[in-house]
Amino acid sequence: LFMSGDFDKNPEVSPQAAPEADEFASRRARYLLGTLRLEHDPFCAPTAELELQINPEDSPFFSYFVDPPYRLTGTRVRQPLLDHLKQPQPSCVYGQAGTGKTAVKTMLEAECRALPEQTLVVSLSLGKGEPVQLDETLLWQRLTEALAVDLFVQVIEQLDSLQKVLKPALVAELSRFWQAHIPQFRRTVKRELVRTASEASDISTWWRVWDRPVIRYTPLTAGRKQFVEAVLGQAGGKRKGEEGNGRSQFQQGLKLAQQCGYERLYLLIDVPGGTRPNELDIAELLHFLSDLTDFSLPIYYKLFFPLSFQPDAEYLFVEENMTLEMFTAVLNWNQPRALQKLLEQRFRTAGSWIRNLNTIIEQPVVAEINKLLQQEANQSPRFLLQTISRLIDSHANHAPDIFLITLEDWQRMVARWGEIYKGQV
Repeated sequence: LFMSGDFDKNPEVSPQAAPEADEFASRRARYLLGTLRLEHDPFCAPTAELELQINPEDSPFFSYFVDPPYRLTGTRVRQPLLDHLKQPQPSCVYGQAGTGKTAVKTMLEAECRALPEQTLVVSLSLGKGEPVQLDETLLWQRLTEALAVDLFVQVIEQLDSLQKVLKPALVAELSRFWQAHIPQFRRTVKRELVRTASEASDISTWWRVWDRPVIRYTPLTAGRKQFVEAVLGQAGGKRKGEEGNGRSQFQQGLKLAQQCGYERLYLLIDVPGGTRPNELDIAELLHFLSDLTDFSLPIYYKLFFPLSFQPDAEYLFVEENMTLEMFTAVLNWNQPRALQKLLEQRFRTAGSWIRNLNTIIEQPVVAEINKLLQQEANQSPRFLLQTISRLIDSHANHAPDIFLITLEDWQRMVARWGEIYKGQV
């Protein structure tokens, strides 16, 4: 059950059920790693957030990713979605729950950080736990905190190329900004520095504290250690006259980013799938974004919205005069070939010669099981992966040493998950 891939819906496992869960996981491993000879389980997590937690130092998420299919709402020339999003222009990507908005946003952040080109990427999630009416004070606070975190992460990652501009006075200003706007900054960095024992240590694991993806090996070189210690050596708090309002504090962060050599900022805002327009004041959010002008750095927002936001958002974009040079796309997995490509990539990453799920299904029922899978997936890669993971569980628990999955495995899966859902109601 732990390995089923449906982390959001699994009930808590009681102590009495733990041995059964362990046996379940053992049989699953026997089937995937033994019978199918995969190098690892490519179906154990259905979402980008969970995949990034699997071996965070070298997450399989980046190998699994395939540029998703999408529908253009304008007349632009079609090219890979990430190529569009990396352009210095405002963008909005819509998608139903489970279509991969967060995966695209995470991959965009990773590619911009890997090849920075004087671009600072700031990532902000809204929706879960937010008040319906977005208070402007709260938005400035959240945005300034996100800017502080991402500026710290990316300055450390790119320290070798930034060292010429990081003079002592700028380091002191950065330190004060980070300590003022990153919660428990000094305590957190001191703790992580103690845990990082040697220069061979990879400090990119620090980013997980602030929910930022690890995208590349970042060793604790002598230069990085010296920089971090210099930052910690500065007095915290704001100097007299620095309090200001939210806008001025954000502007202060942008000026520091500019002094570090950044020439533009990409603001990535992700609203979780399933959020409805009446659960988040998108009018207030878009009005707030339309005011992000006349700063020391040009700001290009990259929005990742649930599909249900599209009618209201498109109207508000016009009302707020936010349509100039804007790129808009809708994630659309209605072609079976697109989902097949996603599965091929997972098998390939797991070191398998298998390229098609049909290879591990009994031939007489291939068409029937494919039809059932398409129905369950409902054009969602997340739902497809969840269903395949449950099907693997069902087969492995029954016959882990048998190569082919059968229709009976599907029927057992339906019966088992039906019982689980009944128990949760």
